[in-house]
Amino acid sequence: SILGRETSLQKMVWTDEGWLRMADGSNLAKASTPGMTGVELEHAQRPFTLIDDFGKSTLDLHWLTPYGRPNKDWLTFQDQGLRMRGRQSFFSRMDVSLMATAVTGFHETVTTKLKFKPIHFSQSAGLVLYYDNHNWLFERLSYDERNDQTVLDVVQAKDGERTELEPIKIPVASSAAELRVTTDDAQAQFSWRENINAKWAPVGKPVDISYLSDEDIDGFTGLMVGIGAWDAYRRESYADFGWFMTETQG
Repeated sequence: SILGRETSLQKMVWTDEGWLRMADGSNLAKASTPGMTGVELEHAQRPFTLIDDFGKSTLDLHWLTPYGRPNKDWLTFQDQGLRMRGRQSFFSRMDVSLMATAVTGFHETVTTKLKFKPIHFSQSAGLVLYYDNHNWLFERLSYDERNDQTVLDVVQAKDGERTELEPIKIPVASSAAELRVTTDDAQAQFSWRENINAKWAPVGKPVDISYLSDEDIDGFTGLMVGIGAWDAYRRESYADFGWFMTETQG
């Protein structure tokens, strides 16, 4: 149940004794239900899409932040997007710089544009699939001390254990990139490109995301996708996000 606990409409009736029961007499939810007569639903069957270029001074209502509301100490609007200052890593339960929205389908494509110039290995920013502080996947820009350069990779947290999924870190000379994740049922494929004219390139192999579900974690909140940054060095680094887009195919 990667989507968490979903709510659906069911045909119901009241019994003579005053109990609310399913119309067919069973207790099994149905995949469909009779529609309302005489009512036209304007947006029925339209896939959910969120496109945010951060051009307003307030956040879209679909955005959620853990452990407190966003404030100007770590989140500010700029002329060309949103500036997010890095704080605690996603393992923390306080001072986490993370914005996310619910994953609403089994086939979803999410992209964001990011500019980030880290100077220390403990600074990261990017695109995240997030269930809770012990379970997430982070496609990020970070710093390679050995070669003194900005690099791209994917970090996984599973039951609180951190793993860098790809041993080879991808150099990003411009310290700017478009990041993408595409989910397909229980798998996710991360990809990237350095500019809009480049082709999307995969970042590693498809990742099993079945563990980011209610059955594995014993919760019911469902999977989230969003953007975030952390900085365990001096909390002085910041990431500039130009836009964020998510589209659900079903």
